[in-house]
Amino acid sequence: MKQSELKKLKPSDWECNNCITIRSNENEYEDNHERDLNSLNENIDVKDVDFTKYDKMCFDPLRDGSTFKDTKLEDVYHQSNIDCSYVTNDETRQLLTSQDEILTLLNVRIRSQTKNFDKLLMCLKTLNHKFTAIGLSETHLKDKPHEYYNLEGYNFEHVNRIGRKSGGVGMYISCIYKLRQDLCKANLNMESIFIEIDNNEAKNSLLGVVYRSHSAIDNFISDLDPILQTINEEKKTCYIMGDFNIDLLKDDIDRPTHDYLDLIYSHSIIPTILKPTRITKTSATIIDNIITNSDHSLKTAILITDMSDHLPSILMTRLKTTGNNSEKVKKYERK
Repeated sequence: MKQSELKKLKPSDWECNNCITIRSNENEYEDNHERDLNSLNENIDVKDVDFTKYDKMCFDPLRDGSTFKDTKLEDVYHQSNIDCSYVTNDETRQLLTSQDEILTLLNVRIRSQTKNFDKLLMCLKTLNHKFTAIGLSETHLKDKPHEYYNLEGYNFEHVNRIGRKSGGVGMYISCIYKLRQDLCKANLNMESIFIEIDNNEAKNSLLGVVYRSHSAIDNFISDLDPILQTINEEKKTCYIMGDFNIDLLKDDIDRPTHDYLDLIYSHSIIPTILKPTRITKTSATIIDNIITNSDHSLKTAILITDMSDHLPSILMTRLKTTGNNSEKVKKYERK
């Protein structure tokens, strides 16, 4: 849908008959992305949340309810067969398996790795599963973390925010990999870290973590586009985790959000987390995600836990990687 068409929409046109969505009362796009600062760090008390309500608040990647203009993108969407749901710890343990060919990702907006590491550790012990990679956003690290924050069986890579507080991304990795320094960034708009993992059946795959700071989305798009272009040119499957701070539920009414989706769609990449990951007393937003260009069948889930003020998300798919849970984790640098 074009921007000129979106401006003509009436509030009733934004209501979805199949699901509940949050819509603004504005009648045109807004460039203003200011947030309610009083609720930015509001923790979720998951015991008080009725997730049956938010389970119906779903983003539709098809956007216009028909088909993608890009046939490759349509293949990615339909073949991936995205199934996103809220899950408890017990339900998550049932979903996760120990088979080596399963690629599993855990996406966590940690909001200080040092302060919330024990919560992460407790969550991992409860789930009793070794993930292929655990992506962290808002690590708040200034230097290399102390060895106390190591996880057995994982290597840790990170990119810290430069010259400012907060921010930063990191990744715990349990398989053989190489760091893609050419795709790592740290500037006013974002931090990113990427690794390349061996795939026994096809080309290597890329795993990344991205955190967008509270700067203009247009600037973030300009920084993200070259990364996605490189991935596209290499024709590699990618899985990018992170806190993008872009609410997908605003796609119909917010130009920058629409432009961001246009960008990832142009690279045959789609979001896989389709329900709110940040819930407060006054709002529910889909700002954390795992985006991918994979056409493998996959399962995603949103973990009901109070680890931070955002709910972690999980992606599972069949992808054979080099190394398994019993091997010593190895890594090598990109030459």
